Amino acid sequence: MIQQIAVSIALALDIQCAGAESQTYGPLCNGMDASGIIQKVIDTQPIVHFPTCNGCIQINAAALQFSVDHRPVTLEGEGWSSAGAQPLGGTGWNCTDVKGTVLQITGQSDGIDFSAPNYNQNIVIKNLAILGPGTGQSIGINFGTSSAAYIHLDNVLVANFSTCYLMNNTLSSAFYDIHASGCGTGVSLTGADSDLNFYRVDAEGNGVGFNVGAGSGIRLYGGLLQANQIGLKIAPTAFAATALTFDGLWTEANSVNSILIDTTLQPVTGLTIANSRCSDSGSSVIVLQGGKTIALTHLHDLYCAGASVMLPAYMNHAHIEDVDLAALIDNSSCATLINTPLANKLGNC
Repeated sequence: MIQQIAVSIALALDIQCAGAESQTYGPLCNGMDASGIIQKVIDTQPIVHFPTCNGCIQINAAALQFSVDHRPVTLEGEGWSSAGAQPLGGTGWNCTDVKGTVLQITGQSDGIDFSAPNYNQNIVIKNLAILGPGTGQSIGINFGTSSAAYIHLDNVLVANFSTCYLMNNTLSSAFYDIHASGCGTGVSLTGADSDLNFYRVDAEGNGVGFNVGAGSGIRLYGGLLQANQIGLKIAPTAFAATALTFDGLWTEANSVNSILIDTTLQPVTGLTIANSRCSDSGSSVIVLQGGKTIALTHLHDLYCAGASVMLPAYMNHAHIEDVDLAALIDNSSCATLINTPLANKLGNC
């Protein structure tokens, strides 16, 4: 019993609501800027519990930062609910339509920053919503350029930023039930990201729902990419993208492409898209373009009945099996085709 009590308090600091004082850190839910109060707690406590206010917790002055090297911190709320997806700058991103534990960023700063040059690890963020200003270039959660490792997100909504979640050097981390909505880009991987596991991503109403601009060992299991301009974009820039797995996706009502693979700048190697459905139709549902190599691609159990797909000449050693497409044009080399709109073919090279 003594041990249970010790674990339950565990130096956790509960930032109280309704204008009360949180030890010496001042009020939180009075509609005033709480960034300074919260930052003090993040800098000194291992667990920060955010309450549900009658409205939002206001962050005006600066982004919240994990600025102490290697120190594990948990930020936890009490959950959230939203009236529905809105575009960037939409009127629905407010403290009435989004309820629960909600941080509202009213300035042009980011929401939460994993500050360079620090090396952050074992950071946990769960059960809260972060709303952006709807203008400018701010980022909801910026994982920074220094290594961020063993990060755990669970049941987090980020909305109304230029980028909801930005990863540049994030390693060996897990993201459960994360929501990206009303941003220029929902989830964006842009650097030396590796061994990242996403379990049910909900990206709605963004310019790009899920963007892979770089990375290796990226795995996404289940999720909805809906009402974006582009649902899934794989377009590596600085260096090749390798070992990418997307399993159990549903794409729907994306206005430009459901899936875009663009190798204009860098190749893609080891891509698997499986057990997924595209509810969009037309020749632009799944697009492969660019010119750099697309190698060792696996497409299987893919239901995109209205899609017409062309495998380009710079694609090699693809395995396409059990796909439901309106049409498939194969200009690739060494492809294996099984149960596709084309006759079966073994890619013996």
